[in-house]
Amino acid sequence: LWPAMVATTADGQPAIESDMLSETRNRLLDTVARIGKRPPGPMQDALEDFHALRSGVMRASGSKADELLADLQPKVAVIEFLFGLFEAKQIYRRQVTGVLTVFFKVEAWLEAFRENEDLCARMPEELSVCVPTCTLGASLKQTGGFKRLNSHSELANNASEFSLNG
Repeated sequence: LWPAMVATTADGQPAIESDMLSETRNRLLDTVARIGKRPPGPMQDALEDFHALRSGVMRASGSKADELLADLQPKVAVIEFLFGLFEAKQIYRRQVTGVLTVFFKVEAWLEAFRENEDLCARMPEELSVCVPTCTLGASLKQTGGFKRLNSHSELANNASEFSLNG
């Protein structure tokens, strides 16, 4: 039998995978640009943009998430759009939560969120599950942000500061 010949890119990836990543990347760029140009306000016509964004983000989730999502701009406008949709369309809350969870696994998106005090203050409380590495029990509004705990021992040391009861 002849060995199967698979076209590869310069970095050794199968060419088909590279084409799919490129297509996903281009769709994400277009969708994020459209969302960035949206005026704040009514979400009635937002569903087409949301579905396109969700589709691209879900395709990008996984090992290529940083590569495909990290430099998308404008991050703050996209996060605000997702918060607005979450608040306006209850039926989409689980899907919005999924998209934000993927975004916040990418350091650049998490930083954009954490560095914007207005955005942090505006985040619906139910979406706090999307934000990784929070200090146990710490309120975002009390601390002004999140504290990253870098080790298990640091987590154990800080856990004693908080009560599970309240």
